[in-house]
Amino acid sequence: MNPELEALIRAYDNYFSAGLTGEQRQALWEVYQSLLQATSERERVSKDAIHRAIDQRHNRWLKAQNRPAALPPKA
Repeated sequence: MNPELEALIRAYDNYFSAGLTGEQRQALWEVYQSLLQATSERERVSKDAIHRAIDQRHNRWLKAQNRPAALPPKA
């Protein structure tokens, strides 16, 4: 995966982490927004378009995280 894309997805995922206070969540959202802004300026694509793509990729990423890496060997 592209390191920049992965950084955006991880920043977005960190925002949804359980057990965070409002201030912590706001700080993580600001980190995500700053990465989003930098990517938007560099790629000349709207922040909304990138955010929608990250949201879709985040859902796929979560599903992949819950999937086992390989099947266990048969006994």
